[in-house]
Amino acid sequence: MKYIFLSFTLIPIAFSSILVNQDQNSSKQVELTEILTNIFYEELYKKTKGLSPEIEVRKSKVSLNNGHRGKMIIEQMKQKNREKIARMRGFDPDKVKRGSDLVKLQKDDNKDILVKMNEEKKKLEEKYKDLPPEMRAKKVWQDQAKVEMENIRKKVLIDHKEWRKKHSKTLNEWEEKKKTYVKQADEYKKTLINIPLILPVAFKDIKKDVEIEITKDYHFVASSLVPEVRDQQFRPTCSSFAGVRSVEILLAQNQKKMDLSEQYFYWASKPKCQTRKCLNKGSWVGNGLKYSQEVGGLDIPLEKDCHYNQYPIPNNETQIPLKNSCSKGVVKIQNFKYLSTLDEVISSLKNDKPVVASIKLTPNFYKNKGIILAKESNIGGELNSHANGHAVLLIGYLKLPKVLNEGSVCFITANSWGEGWGNGGYSCLSEKWMLENRKRNPFVVVDQIRI
Repeated sequence: MKYIFLSFTLIPIAFSSILVNQDQNSSKQVELTEILTNIFYEELYKKTKGLSPEIEVRKSKVSLNNGHRGKMIIEQMKQKNREKIARMRGFDPDKVKRGSDLVKLQKDDNKDILVKMNEEKKKLEEKYKDLPPEMRAKKVWQDQAKVEMENIRKKVLIDHKEWRKKHSKTLNEWEEKKKTYVKQADEYKKTLINIPLILPVAFKDIKKDVEIEITKDYHFVASSLVPEVRDQQFRPTCSSFAGVRSVEILLAQNQKKMDLSEQYFYWASKPKCQTRKCLNKGSWVGNGLKYSQEVGGLDIPLEKDCHYNQYPIPNNETQIPLKNSCSKGVVKIQNFKYLSTLDEVISSLKNDKPVVASIKLTPNFYKNKGIILAKESNIGGELNSHANGHAVLLIGYLKLPKVLNEGSVCFITANSWGEGWGNGGYSCLSEKWMLENRKRNPFVVVDQIRI
């Protein structure tokens, strides 16, 4: 058997072939990363332009016992900071009880950046040291927000025309596809379903803000832009498209570019509809992954051997019987896991593992220009008419300016509605939007596959 691990591969491929695939994959990843980040920053520039960096800072409470609890409070603050730093590094905060524990776990790639950020914050705090604590915190926040806004302005204005000219062909193609998508956007609303609730996440985790310190301006999962953006069209198969793309990304990371079968994966993800026709629409990605993990041998076939039918068949959701070539498996799920919080999602993305998310949609999700914000959710319709579920694949994150008050990041998302949605099939969901609209299902990550 051949195994693919995220850290290394045992695939026996000719060295020259690897170099060619690496070069092709790298070229596409770099090109699309440049296009998307520039589009995202354009949108951020428009959305922050004219905003005033203001924030309400809670007034500090006067101690009722003349400071006798001061030592205990300081120790609690120290422990909270240790736990926060542990989360920043992707460590288990429960394992950090003292400073020496944190030192042993300290392996973060962005240590130098964090040091620089802390130094800048200290300078600002020193600058406003004579102000009352709540006013000092407000001024530090405002100054940091102004710096962020200025950085976004510079990103947009520097070489702006050049990058658009460089990628004009791709941008023009996306614009044409957007016109087609807009005409049929209502058709996708018909494919939304109530995704089966599996292993519901605790409410405290669903509403938990991102606590990991975001140091880099943006991060894309390695090879996450290599697989083609696909279109589920008229069937409620979003979970299958998200799950299949996550596997294709792992393959691309190991110099294997494959177009896998969503038709098969949808069948695999509906255990009660594999041998008999059924009416219930939609599926849960975890069921498909579990089926592949437990079935003997390689099971997920190529698209060419098990072609996806964009049209539903009445009273036969899985469109059985599948043709014989659908049994020609080339990939198998070896291991996958569930995540509860956005911090876990970011840690997974930092480790170059894409994440399947179950969400409900808001009107501004359907027609957007790249950045989807919670405060703009009702643009385009009534919120309560879009409550059904949808699955997307999170493939990275982009740091958001504080002045937006939408959280610290937005999650770069690959959808399955073709290249006309968002920008070439990609957009960025703000942290606040995600917290308000994620379903109770856990996030899903494919850890290891076998070929």
